[in-house]
Amino acid sequence: ILAGNDLKMKSGDEEGLLGAYRSGILSRDDLEACAQRVLSLIMKSKAKDRISETSALLIPADSSVVIHSSDAVGMESCQDIGGGYNTTNTYEGQWVTYTVNVEKPGRYTFTFRVASENGTGGIHISSDGKTIGNFVNTLKTGGWQVWGNAPHKVTVTLTEGVHQLRFDFTQGGFNYNTFTITPSN
Repeated sequence: ILAGNDLKMKSGDEEGLLGAYRSGILSRDDLEACAQRVLSLIMKSKAKDRISETSALLIPADSSVVIHSSDAVGMESCQDIGGGYNTTNTYEGQWVTYTVNVEKPGRYTFTFRVASENGTGGIHISSDGKTIGNFVNTLKTGGWQVWGNAPHKVTVTLTEGVHQLRFDFTQGGFNYNTFTITPSN
């Protein structure tokens, strides 16, 4: 991965990459640069045409697609796998928005990666101002930086094109790091 470093890991060994990151052999910038190079190679090749239509889209809470949030929603350094930032202050009445480009209309499932001391929280999900679903967190992880995939998933219908997704927090009590959008059958 890095020229001049003798880094030997089994192919695809996430723990090995995470271990290398945590031990300082790889920096976050190194990992991001590698990911950018891989994505660039995929986009230049015909490989992008062979990627399964059922692949999921992982969207971090600190994603560059965030365009607006209410003043009180914050970000903090995240201790989940992969680092980055997670949302904080997800109190009732707060919100964030994302822009997504749906290439294929259909049913999609949202899965949230959350941390919650008490297993509470909710999100009203809308697309272009119209309600499309509600997420209710029931996962009690035991801490604000103890992460898990929430068991409650939300399946919605999305039409083709660019859409504004808005997450209105209806009940506080949780942080989220990422959400994943996966095509449903």
